[in-house]
Amino acid sequence: MAWYDHEELKNPEHRSTRYKFTFSTYYSTKELQDEWDSLNETQRHEYIDVTPRWLLDQVSMHSGGAIGADSFFGACARAVGHRVIHHSFEGHATKVPINEIYRHSQHDLEEATLATVLAAQVLQRNLGKDQYVKKLILRNSLIIKHASIVFAVGYINRDGIKGGTAWGVAIAAQDKIPTYVYDMNTRCWYSYILDDNKLKSIPVTGDNLLIRNADYAGIGSRKLTEDGEQAIKNLYVRYLNEKH
Repeated sequence: MAWYDHEELKNPEHRSTRYKFTFSTYYSTKELQDEWDSLNETQRHEYIDVTPRWLLDQVSMHSGGAIGADSFFGACARAVGHRVIHHSFEGHATKVPINEIYRHSQHDLEEATLATVLAAQVLQRNLGKDQYVKKLILRNSLIIKHASIVFAVGYINRDGIKGGTAWGVAIAAQDKIPTYVYDMNTRCWYSYILDDNKLKSIPVTGDNLLIRNADYAGIGSRKLTEDGEQAIKNLYVRYLNEKH
């Protein structure tokens, strides 16, 4: 499956026409499934990936394995040779490649509680009583913990960022991690900071946003539009243009 075909790369918005990439995995689906099936429950908790060793020193993309923005960030990151880590936990359903899943322990989730409680105050939300949803929110904190910059693609309305994306943004803003959100309503990028314990958005020029050679988070809405996909693709085109 081609990421870009040659005709699309001739678009003058993209400076280079040198690149054509295909989605690929380093192991076949059967090999991954066989390895997963051979592990006991304890080993599965410790299972990170079976990525070739030469990739481990490269840039890592951290996400949550959901359909939509998470999976699309993962596919693009994989295509340019970044290590892809989707943070998960026991009982969490995801369709991303098995070798990209890191399953956190209950202890890991509990350690993320403080950050999410503080984020709840910023967002004026609560964690709720549904334990599965609570684990998803705690998992968001663990994604952000591993990132030095955060890119999110979602929806922003007058009440703020919609859905679970807001939790990741609030947690990142608390830690003063550079955080950028693409709003699929206005088709614009915004930088988010914490101001008087409230999230403040600042419009930014998307063409200036770059994935650097450091671990980053790629998160967002399950309902990803073609425009949202293009915003993510553009991040990787700029990354490749910078490298070459």
